[in-house]
Amino acid sequence: MTDQTDRFKHTTIDDRETYISLFDNYEGNKQEVFKQILDIRKFEIELYWKRTSFFWTIIGAIIAGYFLAFSKLDSSISSLKILFSLANLGLVFSIGWYFVNRGSKYWQVNWEKHLDTIEDDIIGPLYKTTINRKYYGTTKQFFKLVSPFPFSVSKINQVLNLVLIGFWLLMIADFTRTNLSFDLSKWRNYCSFFTLTGFGAILSIVSLFSFTQTEINHIFKRDKQSKETKINFEKRGLK
Repeated sequence: MTDQTDRFKHTTIDDRETYISLFDNYEGNKQEVFKQILDIRKFEIELYWKRTSFFWTIIGAIIAGYFLAFSKLDSSISSLKILFSLANLGLVFSIGWYFVNRGSKYWQVNWEKHLDTIEDDIIGPLYKTTINRKYYGTTKQFFKLVSPFPFSVSKINQVLNLVLIGFWLLMIADFTRTNLSFDLSKWRNYCSFFTLTGFGAILSIVSLFSFTQTEINHIFKRDKQSKETKINFEKRGLK
């Protein structure tokens, strides 16, 4: 009875033997577990690029709308409101996309660690065996412009994300400096369209950061990754 109860307790797994033993008492075999891991990993990668396409489409439309509004900019308050709203909307979606990118990468790495841990017993170290980075990752190889180089596609996506965030911040700062004056002594300035729009954007960004993290995140933990797969899982409990 104790063994049955232990199956449903929260467990921290920090070695390969404990990880493998999790699947010993279940129907099927390690081959089936391995197949499921492969399928879920492929599914996560597909979702990553679908989400990327979704956000690129929306942000691209916002950028197009922003420059269209900018090209027709006049001194009317309506024109300024449209421009400021689009800039804030672009900032919120860009930051949201940045968090989605990092969340997608988290779950992709999760299944890659599962794969690295169990593959030796099924097909050998296939996914852990890669071409030599000491050769393909050299400075000399980098300047061979048509040669392979170990860039991280997901990190490139995140850097482009950060460039977009910087772009929107710059547009908002320039718009504020050029078109807005704010007198702290006048209460009505706190209730203006531009103030409320800016506050709404800030609140949206804070909400994205605060309420979208999973329960198992360690936001302030600096865990330097080594070349070997570090086994660090936990099994959720069941009441």
